[in-house]
Amino acid sequence: MSVPTVKSINIDPRLPHELPTKNPNVMDPATYERLREDMRVDGFLQSLLLVEENGVYFIVDGIHRRDAAVEIGLATVPALVAPD
Repeated sequence: MSVPTVKSINIDPRLPHELPTKNPNVMDPATYERLREDMRVDGFLQSLLLVEENGVYFIVDGIHRRDAAVEIGLATVPALVAPD
């Protein structure tokens, strides 16, 4: 039995797409602003979780972190790419 391989990458946060299903997570504006400020001060501490389909990355977890990274101008963020 083989163990699925998770790949660690750095990716431009503008590249991953959202999955076609609706994101069930809602973040109020004050919490989102704290997330952005924490990322400005401490950097990007928790990797995005992605899957890859036909060369396109989709976000499984981390949409708010991705959005905040884009807004504060991070060129790359860490991500884990899980097998389907």
